[in-house]
Amino acid sequence: MASPSVAHRFLQQLAQAADDVRKHLFAVYGEYGLSEGWFDLLQAVATFGETGCSQTQLATRLGLAESSVCTHVDRLQQEGLLHRFRSKQDRRRSLLLLSAEGRTRLDDAASAVDHALTRWLDASTDEEIERVSDWLASLLCTAAARSNSSAARNPRLREAG
Repeated sequence: MASPSVAHRFLQQLAQAADDVRKHLFAVYGEYGLSEGWFDLLQAVATFGETGCSQTQLATRLGLAESSVCTHVDRLQQEGLLHRFRSKQDRRRSLLLLSAEGRTRLDDAASAVDHALTRWLDASTDEEIERVSDWLASLLCTAAARSNSSAARNPRLREAG
């Protein structure tokens, strides 16, 4: 078990590294006229392929409220990055698809993000990155299990869930 001072230093460095990566990525998104949220939304729409998706499906995929997604979709449509079509099967339902410009911008931004992340990690080997990634995944699973265990023991949290 790590001492409190070692744990504190580690968590500070982990938070600093995460902040640094996010700053780099925010700059990359900005070069393509995107925010992190827009990038994530465009990527999510792209995963549905040529069939598109509804706003409800998109909100579920992103773990966001449908009203929040609607606002972003409206803006992305105004920017010419998304198309909204009426479903042929259910005319009450709209389907979202990337426009050609949306696909191009997403592909270009995704490539730039990959390049930025590779540059950020260029001093590390794949094996080092895999080892740290596996360890972080284990740490997150342990933290989630502790959180769930705490919720199970706390009657207020059980009632709220």
